[in-house]
Amino acid sequence: MKTENNHRAQSTADTDTQSSNQCPECGGTISTNANDEDVCGVCGLIIDEYHIDHGPEWGRHDKETRKRTGPPVTVTKHDNGLSTSIGYNRDAKGNTLSAGKQKQMARLRKAQARGRWESKRERNLGYGLGEVQRISSALNLSDSLREQACQVYRSVYEKDIFSGRSIDAFAAASVYATCRCNEHPFTIEDIVNIARADQTRVSNTYNELNRELALPARPRHPDVYIPRIVSELELSQEIQRRATELATRPGKEYHPSGCNPSGIAAACVYLAVREEGANITQSTVAEVANVSSPTVRKRRNEINTNAFI
Repeated sequence: MKTENNHRAQSTADTDTQSSNQCPECGGTISTNANDEDVCGVCGLIIDEYHIDHGPEWGRHDKETRKRTGPPVTVTKHDNGLSTSIGYNRDAKGNTLSAGKQKQMARLRKAQARGRWESKRERNLGYGLGEVQRISSALNLSDSLREQACQVYRSVYEKDIFSGRSIDAFAAASVYATCRCNEHPFTIEDIVNIARADQTRVSNTYNELNRELALPARPRHPDVYIPRIVSELELSQEIQRRATELATRPGKEYHPSGCNPSGIAAACVYLAVREEGANITQSTVAEVANVSSPTVRKRRNEINTNAFI
């Protein structure tokens, strides 16, 4: 009985193997060609192709860093991050290089630096993107906003309107445009304090950039600036809530058209501070909001008299 079952199981296995090696169309023999394809030798039907091993390419004995690819492509670098970065004193495993190897790496870095730029135009692109990243880093912008700012800079660069213009001003304007499009509460004064260009040049460059790219930058409402002012003054959440209510009272919307919305936000914060009895002067609020004390005082009087309604 046991022998009969074994013969029956063997016969079933042979039948399955035979059927798997036969073409489902004509019954011909299936073979694997040079392109790693299972093809019928009679009718040419391709049964299977592109055998892919989805498992890891490393073994248990492999102690190196288990990475399938290098860094992703990024718009923050002139070459999209595809160039090679040569290290200094350690290899890929973290071991210290010998003195001879360190000198060799120094020579390779020098040669790479000389051949890094294919043209002056590419060198200017790399410098501008580096300036955009420097300003973004000083403002603690997120990685997504940094990439957006670099993309804005690239868009302007591809339109070839840099002739006779300041690269530093375009870099600062690109960061400011990104903040405006994402309703980030940074003012142009905050950008200028970090940039290598004056406010007039950055402002004019931003206006030109806005015209060329038709940026979706909407007019800012004063309540966008309130959290930043409250945070820098280290005020309470109650003051922030009250200042936001003053800036967004139903039926009494304060439109920033014709005046600085940051000044309106500073006035709302100052009024909330006065109501709560906090010891904050008008000049302190004005300094944090990057406006003058007379501006805060004028906007405060306009809010009290409902001049913005």
